[in-house]
Amino acid sequence: HNIHRGCARDKAKARSILCSLTHDDAAASALLGDLLEEKISFCMRHHHSVDISSCLFDEMLLLTQASMICDDGCFGQRIALVLRVLHQAVEMGSRSIAVTERVTQPCLQILSKYVALLSRPEAP
Repeated sequence: HNIHRGCARDKAKARSILCSLTHDDAAASALLGDLLEEKISFCMRHHHSVDISSCLFDEMLLLTQASMICDDGCFGQRIALVLRVLHQAVEMGSRSIAVTERVTQPCLQILSKYVALLSRPEAP
């Protein structure tokens, strides 16, 4: 709820706190992932009657930020969430340009960042 209220700085702090609370906590990560997936799926299913851009803006930012936490045991769980959301969005994408722009593209960007992180040479 707090990711929707306040100025941009307060929303960013709320996202950061959520990421910290779910860091290396499988149960908390699963709960956050379930909540995000539920809201994103609902908006995609009802894309004809909701403004996906405004409804999902903060959730997609949170999904992006949480998915880039690579140094804990829950990373695979979060990437699996991105892949599930992407799969749903691709199935629906041909029926809604908003789904493609607001869900499919951010998911692809998350995966692209992940691949870039993996392909970086490690420091000696």
